[in-house]
Amino acid sequence: MNSLNPHDSDTLALSVSQASLDKTFEQYPHDVTIAFQTAAKLRATSQLSCDPLTEFWPPMKVKR
Repeated sequence: MNSLNPHDSDTLALSVSQASLDKTFEQYPHDVTIAFQTAAKLRATSQLSCDPLTEFWPPMKVKR
């Protein structure tokens, strides 16, 4: 895993808190960190929309 610099660590902590992912981060810190790095990389290359309400994948549906 790539280590985060202090600025990224602060941003990750703020993002986790704002998204109410505190418990998820406690259980799966590596997964949340990788997701954060991926989203940051996509946003930096403009492949990720800046609109937080727009998903770049189809919404998930519950299987019955």
